[in-house]
Amino acid sequence: MNRTELVIKPKRVIAFVSDTHVLSDFALCPDGLVNYETGKNISAMRSGGQLQLLDAWRQFLRVCDMWHVDTVVHLGDAVAGVNPSECGRNVMDTDLEVQKDGFVLLMKPLVENRIYHQVSGTRYHEARDSRIHKDLVDRLRPFCKEAYFHHSIANIHIQGTSKTMNIAHACTSASIYRGQALERESFFIMQAEAEGLLPHIDYVVRGHLHRFLHLDNGYHHLIFVPGWMAWFPYRDKVSLYGRMQPHIGGVILFIDERDRTTIHHYLFETPKIVDFVKEG
Repeated sequence: MNRTELVIKPKRVIAFVSDTHVLSDFALCPDGLVNYETGKNISAMRSGGQLQLLDAWRQFLRVCDMWHVDTVVHLGDAVAGVNPSECGRNVMDTDLEVQKDGFVLLMKPLVENRIYHQVSGTRYHEARDSRIHKDLVDRLRPFCKEAYFHHSIANIHIQGTSKTMNIAHACTSASIYRGQALERESFFIMQAEAEGLLPHIDYVVRGHLHRFLHLDNGYHHLIFVPGWMAWFPYRDKVSLYGRMQPHIGGVILFIDERDRTTIHHYLFETPKIVDFVKEG
């Protein structure tokens, strides 16, 4: 083999992000965000941990630029929502329009002049009277090369390649081994393909768990995409504290000129907003 053949130019470079939860007290908040109605400076309210998350986000943006990402996929839970079960607790501003503004400020540098795909997240982070994730795509569309909203799930053929990705927010969780959920998804997709009920799928990509995991079983690449939210006691519960520690970051998928796949994960230090070490 010629030595130059070892360096293969990628045909497609796709960045995956998920679970940004914009304006949660424990997640991302961009610079320059003001409540359009009250004039309140939302960005000025950020904690040190949120500033650390934003710095990590900027590092990931630089990585995407370095690798010449052509497509961005967001796997849902874009904004915090209003947290109805706890009457808006732990949300910087419960006005969904302000949260949408924050998401657009955050995502614009990532999606600008790129193809953008968005699926919806859990219903808890939606609204009863509007499609938040669809509206976010509509707001970002003017900055994108192309922009698509896919509701809950999509099978997308990646143009210029032989590959198809199946994207959705979540799959069934596993009690101990997270890979069990992905392996189970892979098994049943293979069965459905064999029965002629599904097209061939190469990549199964999910968010929701705020953790990174990549399994290559020789048939599917199975990917959990990390999130952008620090750990917090959900409804004051701290069970399985170690297991529920999140990963912060994103994933980049490369498809080269021979349709081979390489996957990079970029993980950053997880800020400790409520569970930092104290002197005692």
